[in-house]
Amino acid sequence: MTRTFTFAAPAALAAASLLALLPAGPAQAAWPEKPITMLVGFKAGGGADTLGRIVSKAITAKHGWKFIIKNKSGAGGGVMAKALLKEKKDGYTIGMAVVDPFAFNPVVKKNVGFTADDFVYLGSIAKFQLGILAMKEKGWNTLDDAMKAAKTKGSMSIGSMGLRLTMATKLIARHYGVNLKIVPARGGRGVMNQLLGGHVDIGWGAGIQSRYVSAGKMVILASAIDEPLKQDPAKKTLVQLGMPLLDISGFFIMAGPKGMPAEAVNKLSAAIGEAVASPDVKKLVNERMKLVAEFHGPDKLRARVKSAEAAARKIMEALKK
Repeated sequence: MTRTFTFAAPAALAAASLLALLPAGPAQAAWPEKPITMLVGFKAGGGADTLGRIVSKAITAKHGWKFIIKNKSGAGGGVMAKALLKEKKDGYTIGMAVVDPFAFNPVVKKNVGFTADDFVYLGSIAKFQLGILAMKEKGWNTLDDAMKAAKTKGSMSIGSMGLRLTMATKLIARHYGVNLKIVPARGGRGVMNQLLGGHVDIGWGAGIQSRYVSAGKMVILASAIDEPLKQDPAKKTLVQLGMPLLDISGFFIMAGPKGMPAEAVNKLSAAIGEAVASPDVKKLVNERMKLVAEFHGPDKLRARVKSAEAAARKIMEALKK
């Protein structure tokens, strides 16, 4: 009987032997492996801070991810944006702010230290309900009413937070031919305190005013976005009042430093989108905060930031004339 023998090639035997001697490597852990720090660009208790906490709580409930909230206010979110770029680009530090520090500040301020392209935009949470307000006791029902009073008085004070609104105020003053004295405030909460304390005649609000409007203490004079505000749909927009550059539509957003791992970007964006779409978050945002819950992912949100950047340049040009 003939016997047949099969021999393995020496190279194959050697490779198999070497592989057998190698220790098995640990399985790659899925991101995130530790808590995520959220830097909020405004003070605790304001709209951005509240939204950041609402969304992070919803993400924790669904995915079990832990968040550490740190407030870094100043420059309308600019202080936070600059701090964010100094953090590791590992996805474990993200920012909660509005569009302005990314789109407006680098265009209109010198030596900011960053541009809109230095960030990745993870997702929007809610659309502004931005408008101009006054205490009801003033007796003004529209912005036209207030500006007529400003002409009679010779000047009027306005509470403003952030560079974009300061620039918009200058265009409003030019449009009506009035003297508006800008009184800086730290966030929407600061403007509300100015109005309630009688320190300013009118002021800007991006949503935090809802409780005072609902209570009959404040009135909306005009909407500063591309549609009437939910709190008073009868009031005209600034564009309708003849100021085409003053569509100041914007969003509360979450962002991170450019260079974050794709896995972190994708997972965070998806989790933010899920949270914004959830009934509980929608109810809190739409009904309690009187904002409009609206999610846009990285690509669409980046396009909106770039559009706001272009708008900043147009306003800069208009103010030079």
